[in-house]
Amino acid sequence: KKSVRQTTTNDIAEEAKVVRTTVYKYFKNREEILRCVYRADVEEFNAAFGKRCGRYNDFCSLLLGFMVYALTESPKMRLYKSYFNDDSAPWIEEILLYDEGAIDSSVRLLSPHFEKALQSGEIRKGINLVEMVTWAHRINSSTILSPVYKEQSIHQMRRQVEQFFIQSIRA
Repeated sequence: KKSVRQTTTNDIAEEAKVVRTTVYKYFKNREEILRCVYRADVEEFNAAFGKRCGRYNDFCSLLLGFMVYALTESPKMRLYKSYFNDDSAPWIEEILLYDEGAIDSSVRLLSPHFEKALQSGEIRKGINLVEMVTWAHRINSSTILSPVYKEQSIHQMRRQVEQFFIQSIRA
């Protein structure tokens, strides 16, 4: 209904059908509430993608699939329209892109595959998984916020992610 920036704690309490003081018993502020919803969305996304991990033969294909899946599935997130609009973009950049809970969730999903890729020599040594996942989150969010995002095909998005991100981690 409203953008993230316009949503107040009163709006959240009203939607939850509780009084505002009840909201403050569990959360410090609206940013914490929205961060919890965002983390839950990321957890759901990662659980859904986790079921697909067996489809990939190598880590780079898995990571590419992960990023493209995020681009195609993000519109299904509960607060997608509130997260990704011009008014909320600065808030997303400031608060959510570096959210440790969301990044940790993705790191847990990718970690076993990442370790195998390091051991097999598929990816370059010295790559930090947390930094890589942080960049993947940033790339996807920046892509979603881009005006050309809606005009791009899955093939175009896949090619761009492959060219500008995946190639940089290959051994």
